[in-house]
Amino acid sequence: MAHMTVARIESQTINRRAMTARTKLLTICASFVLSIAGLAPVSAARQMQRGAEIYFREPSGWQAYGGAIALIIGIIVLQAALISRLLYEQRRRRYAEAPVF
Repeated sequence: MAHMTVARIESQTINRRAMTARTKLLTICASFVLSIAGLAPVSAARQMQRGAEIYFREPSGWQAYGGAIALIIGIIVLQAALISRLLYEQRRRRYAEAPVF
């Protein structure tokens, strides 16, 4: 009975640590996505004074990496087209090679 209690406590400790690690990872990922998108975190936006002039603004992710993003999307679409064509050819070949009864 005591062994089960120890195992349950260890399991709860491991789950708690995993949740903490997951939360930290999600926070890091969210801040990274916001920085790529060119969005300021809420705390930085609140610190800015009303009527302040912005002389330099970081370009958004699309402005900075638009060409690379478009290229990657194009490559993914091309790969999807090639894969669908290969699957179509495989289906036709199986149908052509199927025995006729």
